[in-house]
Amino acid sequence: MRGFQRKMMNDDLTINDNLSYFKADDGGLSMKGKVRTREKCPKCGAGFKEIPETDIICPECGRRPKTFYLDLYHQQTKHKISRDLDGNILDSYKRAYRLLERMRKDIDDFRFDVKDYLPKEIEQFRVYNLFPKWINNKKSKGLSQVHIHKTESYIKTYYLPFFQNLSARDIRT
Repeated sequence: MRGFQRKMMNDDLTINDNLSYFKADDGGLSMKGKVRTREKCPKCGAGFKEIPETDIICPECGRRPKTFYLDLYHQQTKHKISRDLDGNILDSYKRAYRLLERMRKDIDDFRFDVKDYLPKEIEQFRVYNLFPKWINNKKSKGLSQVHIHKTESYIKTYYLPFFQNLSARDIRT
């Protein structure tokens, strides 16, 4: 066994100096955020309580809320996100927490833009919303009616069924 390997085996790996290379800058989170709910327990009326990074439950009867949202603080701005990137309601703590972690990863990778997570912005880039604009653009260029009709046919037959609710920002070649 090499000296370095023998030394590492004998060292206590829980000492902070040995683990410092695993930490980013200060080891903190890149964005503060919490999973929350607006609901009260429908059975007993109590407020729900969060078990950090695990779940939100009613402390009285153990029920879970039906909807969640993310309360975010990024670049000194507060945001409330209640849907995931596909436009689905955050209906479980796990789904909401997973989205929060994805946002933190995007920040760490320098790819985060809060607009990617706002429902209005997401809807704007849905493929089904962009096809009519594409056809209007073709019409404004004075392209032939045969070409426009053929393009509309392809959209209806092939493109829409394939892309459906996909965001144009997610399409890669």
